[in-house]
Amino acid sequence: FHTMTEELEVLACHYEATTRRRRKTREGPPLSLEEDGVWACDEAPNGERLAEVLELLSKQGPPLKPFWIRYHETTAGRSWNDFYKRNEDRFFKDRHYLDVEFPLLRRATRILELGCGCGNALPLLLSATGADVTCLDFSAKAIELLLKRPDFDPTRCDARVCDVVKDDLGCADALDVVTCFFVLSALSPDTMPAVARKLQNATAVLVRDYGRYDEAQLRYAKGRKLADHFYVKHDGTRCYYFDLADLDALFHPLGFSGSAKFLHQLHRNRATGNTRRRVFVQAVYSKKKQPPGSSL
Repeated sequence: FHTMTEELEVLACHYEATTRRRRKTREGPPLSLEEDGVWACDEAPNGERLAEVLELLSKQGPPLKPFWIRYHETTAGRSWNDFYKRNEDRFFKDRHYLDVEFPLLRRATRILELGCGCGNALPLLLSATGADVTCLDFSAKAIELLLKRPDFDPTRCDARVCDVVKDDLGCADALDVVTCFFVLSALSPDTMPAVARKLQNATAVLVRDYGRYDEAQLRYAKGRKLADHFYVKHDGTRCYYFDLADLDALFHPLGFSGSAKFLHQLHRNRATGNTRRRVFVQAVYSKKKQPPGSSL
C-alpha cells in the first residue's frame, strides 16, 4: 500500500463488506435459471425505455478511484476463492442447455473450458461429446470442488488452476473448441483482447455471457462502478455487461467469423412470483480448419 491511509481504507472496506454479508438474509429460493418466458426483442431498451435505463445508470455515479480499481484487480483471485468457499457447488446450476444452444460441441474431439468453475458444464461436455476436456479456472477452490465431482473422469479430463490473463494456457495450439461461459465478463475489459489472442488457434470459440442493460446491471448502487458497464459486486468479484460489438471486436480481428446475438429471458422466482428481465450475449466464432503446416 502506498500510504497508511490507503491501508486503513482497505481494512474499513473489508469490515463493511463482511458485516453486510453477515446481515444478509435469504428470502426464498433463488431465481430459476430456466426460461419461464422470453420477452420480445422489441422490448429491448429503446425510446422511452432506453431513457429510463440511462437514467438508472447515471445514478450509479462515477467510477471508483484508481487505487480501488487496482485493488479489485489484484484481489480478484482471492475474491473468487472466497466465493467458492462460501457457495461451493450450490450457486450455479449445471448447464444442460449447452448441447441445444451449441450443437457444435457434439462434433468436438478436444475442448478447452475457460473459467470452468466447479464443473457446471462438465456433465454435458462429457455425456454429449466424446471429447477430451481441459478445464481451467482462476480459483483453486473451484478446481478442488471440480475434482471431487462424481462425474469427473480423469481419463478424459484435465483440470488445473490458471490465470487466463497472465498464464500460458498450455494447450491452445491443438483444440477444436474453446468454451467461454460467463468468464470474459469477470475480466477487466482492457485484458480481454490479450485473452482472445491466446485462443486464435482454435477452430471455434463459444461464448455466453452477461448482456448490456441486464436487470442485474441496472441494480448496482453508487460505489460499485469500475468503468463503463464494469462493476464490482459486494463479494469482490467483478462483472462486465457486453454489447454485441464488444464481443465481435475481440474475435473478428483474429480471423474468426460469426456474430454475437442478444438473448432476452424472463426469469421467475417461483416462491415470490417476482420476475427479472435478463439479458445475455451468445456467439459462435469459428475458423475453417487449416491444412497441416499452414499459418492462420
